[in-house]
Amino acid sequence: DLRMSRGLGDVYKRQDYEMLSGLLEKEECKNCKYCCGFDKSDFWETPAFSEKAVEEIRKSKPETCFTKYGNMYKWTAGDFEGIKECPALTENGCSLGDEEKPFECRIWPFRLMRLSDNSLCIAVSSDCKTMMEKPVGKIRNFLYDKLDPAFLFGMAEKYPEIVKNYDGSYCLLMTESNY
Repeated sequence: DLRMSRGLGDVYKRQDYEMLSGLLEKEECKNCKYCCGFDKSDFWETPAFSEKAVEEIRKSKPETCFTKYGNMYKWTAGDFEGIKECPALTENGCSLGDEEKPFECRIWPFRLMRLSDNSLCIAVSSDCKTMMEKPVGKIRNFLYDKLDPAFLFGMAEKYPEIVKNYDGSYCLLMTESNY
């Protein structure tokens, strides 16, 4: 798929580049960066990167290892202790441009997930402290009004690499069947 080899930029035309603006502000995320660090127990949450994103990361960090994952790439860190920061993370935030930032990062702490019956759902991470301070009604309204569940479920179908298996630590907001 040409779009995958160039990156996911084309698919964002329906959405603005500030997907979470109005719910989470860029400065809040930039100051926290919790979602950009992984330990062994949550390394499964690392995003899928486009080929172009991998090329960009390797320009500044050529030692970074990735493995092919469907039409995308997963970052592999080998054996490590403590927290491993995303290879795209800098002290100023993500080094990837708007078009190459992984879709999962754009919508986090929302997450596209697959339930045990193989159906899709949209969930929100309880690890994002700023998000958890928001009323659940505001989060659901934002999901419907700003993120557009049909768009998100469409992305999950088109790019299955961005879907993670459901984890009970996430708060389930909706399933594809009840949308």
